[in-house]
Amino acid sequence: MQKQRKNKKLAVILRRMVICAMFLALAVVINFFTETGIPLFGADGIQIKFGGVFTSFPAFLFGPIYGGIVCAASDIIGCIIKPLGGYIPWFTITAFIAGFIRGGVFMLLKKKSDKGIRIFLAVLVALTAFIGVYSLVSVKNDKVFEGTFASSENLLPIDELIANKEEYSAPTKLALTYAESNAKRASLPEDTAKHAKYTVFELDGEQYVFLTSKFGSGFALTINLLSFSFILFAVLGAVLLAFLYAADKKFPGGANSSKIFLSIILAEVVQTSINTFLLMKLYAGTYQNFSYSLLNLPRVAEGIVMSIILSYFTYILYQVYDSKIKNRFSR
Repeated sequence: MQKQRKNKKLAVILRRMVICAMFLALAVVINFFTETGIPLFGADGIQIKFGGVFTSFPAFLFGPIYGGIVCAASDIIGCIIKPLGGYIPWFTITAFIAGFIRGGVFMLLKKKSDKGIRIFLAVLVALTAFIGVYSLVSVKNDKVFEGTFASSENLLPIDELIANKEEYSAPTKLALTYAESNAKRASLPEDTAKHAKYTVFELDGEQYVFLTSKFGSGFALTINLLSFSFILFAVLGAVLLAFLYAADKKFPGGANSSKIFLSIILAEVVQTSINTFLLMKLYAGTYQNFSYSLLNLPRVAEGIVMSIILSYFTYILYQVYDSKIKNRFSR
């Protein structure tokens, strides 16, 4: 009897390994044809790829350990067959962490009410929409930039922005505070040839020295994130909720759509945030003039958008597996 149990357990492990290998192969192939690096402040700071649809499955089917191993293996194989630079083992570790988080969060939420999770997502979408619309209207009324989107080229002069800070709305004040904290310098550098990169002025008897490009980039990025990005996320969230409702109607009894979404997006945010820290350490010369927030915000924004897209396909394939394939493996 004990021997039969061992054999059965071994058979289950081997079956899981075969399934994981299949998903790993699919992920590697998809990444090979879709992986693209997007330059960010002078380096490929953003990576877009769609293999995450298949590396997520082992985590959802078999748990966090399997998910972590498959994600780490996908990173290693991807660096071998299509290197975008030197192999960095730290990124393999963060890939394992992401896979582990997907499986762990999914397992924790699996027995939770899908209705409750969906209500939480609906409230989050509504709050995001409110913040986005409020910020957009407020910033437009403040007239701190020209055109549709804020950029370092279409802003008001820095001294004018700082002088009128108290008259602006809360979103504009927040963006100015962030830009000041990241761009302000105690004094000018000794090399006078670099003075052109700085904005210097006096206000109320105090001298202000700012790295011009860093102030403009930080201010514009914060403004766009608080307004246009929040509105975009709200629209994507509304589309996601509609998709979750329609998908659950098509696959009644599955009730895992919102759990898959939350698992993927939380893992992505954690992995991206850690990877940003690693990038700043590994490429200190490239990113020496940028703060962690300035570099991490656009990377996280891209990661959230990609997570929503990947969640659509992952959920559909998961329900196909759950309704059509799962029972065959359990025989």
